[in-house]
Amino acid sequence: MLTVNPNTIQKAYRQLEILKYIYTVSGLGTFVSGLEDVAPDPQKVGDIKSRIRADIMELFYLGLPREEIENILTQLLGERSENR
Repeated sequence: MLTVNPNTIQKAYRQLEILKYIYTVSGLGTFVSGLEDVAPDPQKVGDIKSRIRADIMELFYLGLPREEIENILTQLLGERSENR
């Protein structure tokens, strides 16, 4: 149906396995890992922390007090909790 090169599919599976999103059991197939099994990429976490730091500093420069910034962060984290 799709004209995707099998080598491309194999590379994708290999990358997903390296990132621990999937795992293969010989003779049974490939399965999706549970989210608790996936460790966050330290490089990505560092990049995101840098962006958050820059955004918080920008909020300070805009004149928002610390309490208001904390309220924003609390609200955003609460939205995540509600969507689970």
